[in-house]
Amino acid sequence: MMSAERTGKCFNKCVTQCVAVLYIKSVFKMCPMVPISLLAAILFALIEYASGEGSPKLFFYPTVRTKGSNEERIQLYNGQILHVSFWTNETIRPSASSTSYDCKVTSFSPSTANVDDCHVEYDSGNQRLNGSFRASADLLGHTDIKVIIFASPNQTYINDKIHTIVVQKQSVAQHIFLGSIILLVSLNYINMGCALDMNVIKETLRKPIGPVVGLTTQYGVMPSLSYLTAVYLLSQPYLQLGLFTFGCSPGGGASNMWTVLLGGNLNLSITMTFLSTVASLGFMPLWLFTVGKMFFNETAPRIPFRNILTGLVGIVIPVGVGLIMQRVCPKGTVFCKKILTPFSITMIVFIVIFGTWVNLYMFRLLTWEITLAAMVNVWTGFLIGLIAARVSGLSWPDAVTVMVETGIQNTGVSIVLLGVSLPKPDGDMSAIIPVTASVVTPIPLTVLWIVLKILRCLKGPAHKEAAHDKEDVRFLSAHNNEKSSYSG
Repeated sequence: MMSAERTGKCFNKCVTQCVAVLYIKSVFKMCPMVPISLLAAILFALIEYASGEGSPKLFFYPTVRTKGSNEERIQLYNGQILHVSFWTNETIRPSASSTSYDCKVTSFSPSTANVDDCHVEYDSGNQRLNGSFRASADLLGHTDIKVIIFASPNQTYINDKIHTIVVQKQSVAQHIFLGSIILLVSLNYINMGCALDMNVIKETLRKPIGPVVGLTTQYGVMPSLSYLTAVYLLSQPYLQLGLFTFGCSPGGGASNMWTVLLGGNLNLSITMTFLSTVASLGFMPLWLFTVGKMFFNETAPRIPFRNILTGLVGIVIPVGVGLIMQRVCPKGTVFCKKILTPFSITMIVFIVIFGTWVNLYMFRLLTWEITLAAMVNVWTGFLIGLIAARVSGLSWPDAVTVMVETGIQNTGVSIVLLGVSLPKPDGDMSAIIPVTASVVTPIPLTVLWIVLKILRCLKGPAHKEAAHDKEDVRFLSAHNNEKSSYSG
């Protein structure tokens, strides 16, 4: 009976094949491309069937969706331990030889996220496989996690993977650091406002050689320099974007403090910082939407106008308070001017130490290429700013001011721009460039400050004290004369 049944099946198969061959031959005589198209369609259908129905897939939980796509991925916060569940996408009817299952989980980048403790079991109620594994986030970045399910005896039943990202969650220490920086910088701007001379600022704006040179180096040289440095020294697109965005940012608040320490022109420094921040509203979009397009492949840059305007308000209000103090409290103004230098030193030390500790996790991403690119960009900016100022005929204090304003960028603006423009964790990872630049910035300035201190000590401390006393007497005399003229 089995022989007759088998003979019948073979006969039917042969008849079917003969009919198919005769049909293809007849069609081929009409049009040679028809059978080729038919065979291609059958082949594609078989491939899709094999990849879709023949290969069971896994669902994972918890997952997040990528912006602009339907891709699901696992998201971990740096230092987080997460238990991930998974289950099959189809029902399973196990045979007697494959009723037990085992699983293996691996991470393509264990330094980013490590995985272990994988187990799986068969749920007879819904006839699916359910399992879980443990994922431990250790470093910002991307990785793929692969899960292999074995059906005994040692046969691979499912081989699936899911993309995983590790992002940074802002800590309490970072919030404290940000709040303390805002407070201390505002207090220091009040001190600077007490030291400003509006007559000098007006004269500077009448003959704006310094501001013009500074804006030229700030928004002409620095973006070009950062572009070349990014292209030739960095390989990752998100790092290139981080450096270019940093180079297009306005001057930072620390530039005013360094101007005070290096004996620069504080009036010119405040003026240039304000003008640079205002100019960034136009120059940053200009650079980022033209040259920056090569770095923004899938997303468009989002300029943080609110943060820039907030920075302007953060300069104008405390400086205005200092200017008012010059009118109503001249003796207090003299005191604020005297503590300006030590307060600035304290500020810089606080920013470097506390800021390094808060962002310590980022230094695990640090490479020699990132460090070299940051040093080349910032230190070359200092040198070009100093040379351009001296060639333009500016005095040494004004040249030092232009140098500082050119090389020191507003890291906050660049970090916010990268964070809102790039998907996580690329925005967090690209911020390593501004952070590294802020760390290497004080090195040449500290060396210059030490050299200048040595030279001033060689000239004698008495000369320095006499100069300060003479300046304070001149300020009080000018204030008294102004009051007497008003009363007259």
